[in-house]
Amino acid sequence: MRDLVIFAMNVIMRIYGLQRTGLLSVAEDKYFTKKGTLRKVRGKPRIDIGIEFVIYAKVDYVSRKRKISHWKAWLQLTKLNNFLDLMLPHFENQKGYTYKRAELKIKDEDWIKNFYKNNIVRSRLIKKLKQIDFTYLK
Repeated sequence: MRDLVIFAMNVIMRIYGLQRTGLLSVAEDKYFTKKGTLRKVRGKPRIDIGIEFVIYAKVDYVSRKRKISHWKAWLQLTKLNNFLDLMLPHFENQKGYTYKRAELKIKDEDWIKNFYKNNIVRSRLIKKLKQIDFTYLK
């Protein structure tokens, strides 16, 4: 519906010889609001690619060394003391972030299961990064 309205506005502007001025004359409507400000991405912020990469590298390393599945490696990774330090940049992007909430969240079993399901399995993180050959330094 919105696209139809924009199309109609563009046709009317062409018929009457009206032109947009300023920033909106250059940009498409899907990137800017009517006032000319950038549209914000809606919803929960995506996990940072750096955090995704480190999580995959750790999960892959543990699963190879101990010859266990990625799920079991993820569970062992969440039990580590420094896991909170790894996840802090992800929690800082969320609304209402506090260090205490992040501490409680990483100990919650439902959060552990949902994070693995939503950010590792659904994003196909294992398939995407499996092509990279990691060399681990001691």
